[in-house]
Amino acid sequence: MTRRTGCWGCLGGFLHLHGTTARCLNACFQAKIEIAPPLGAVARSYVSVGSAMRATKIVTLSFILCCLGWVVGCKSDGGVSPLTKCRVCGSSVAVEATVCPHCGAPMPAPKEVRVQFQRQEQEKRLATLEPEIQNSIGMKLVLIRPGQFLMGSPASENPGRQQQRVRITKPFYMAVHEVTQEQYEHVMGNNPSEFKGAKLPVETVSWEEAADFCEKLSRMEGRTYRLPTQAQWEYACRAGSTTAYSFGDDESQLGAYAWYSENAGDKTHPVGTKNANSWGLYDMHGNVSEWCQDWYDENPSKDLTDPAGPSQGTNRVRRGGAWHDLAWYCRSAYGDRLRPTIRYALLGFRVSLVVPSDE
Repeated sequence: MTRRTGCWGCLGGFLHLHGTTARCLNACFQAKIEIAPPLGAVARSYVSVGSAMRATKIVTLSFILCCLGWVVGCKSDGGVSPLTKCRVCGSSVAVEATVCPHCGAPMPAPKEVRVQFQRQEQEKRLATLEPEIQNSIGMKLVLIRPGQFLMGSPASENPGRQQQRVRITKPFYMAVHEVTQEQYEHVMGNNPSEFKGAKLPVETVSWEEAADFCEKLSRMEGRTYRLPTQAQWEYACRAGSTTAYSFGDDESQLGAYAWYSENAGDKTHPVGTKNANSWGLYDMHGNVSEWCQDWYDENPSKDLTDPAGPSQGTNRVRRGGAWHDLAWYCRSAYGDRLRPTIRYALLGFRVSLVVPSDE
């Protein structure tokens, strides 16, 4: 909810609170519309005398003072100012007000109100986005909403490690499946995989080749595809969970969600043939390990917002387990680093899609 400041704010107060000059001017003063000092002094003096005058004259002078205040000294920029609701009387109040001008109740701190307003605007924006989309090469992607999570291994999983509080503030789309060989060949014109099959995940690709795939797909689709950051990857993999795996801590259940050393038979398998996590993403714990966008960071910060890793480095990040890995390497928190030129049959990728700020 918004209102116009400047003379319209004064006139709004006049029309809405036309009983007395005091009430009209109070609306202006509480809304932080600053009338020039000389006029403000006259207005306040007149309020004390006005109780003996007829109401119609008071209201008329109120309107004149409001208009004159705009002409000679109102410091408002005439823009749009957010409003919030008083929790006591329900009246609309400017976000910067410390008390409600209607009932006198204290208002929340401006920062709290701004955060609430931003959340409301974000929810409106998210409501306009499709929960699942499909592009021209048959790749399905699901919307990942903003949120926060604890990234990395707790001491119970990996002694000596420390988790980080990470905030993801921007929505993005994540591919439901790892990139398949038919999708890769459609975009790149070749198939480097050791295990051949149209629906198998592409593997034996370097980070550079995976990034090149994203660039070419972006040109084909007219939208920005890229490798997910490792924060986005783990956030999507966990899908709101805080356990070792997205489905819990019970390692014996891993076979229902992942192709790994105990059930894969030393090869990859068609994507999407195991259970998805609660956000609809398949093969996050197995089949092939996945390249991420980041350079590897030896000393990450404790609290991060939309981390994208350092601007340069030697190794790129890979996340998730693969068909040859033991269960411990398939945990949501597990990651490693590799030279971006390395290729081997355990390593593939999935893509993310950037949601433009005006979408």
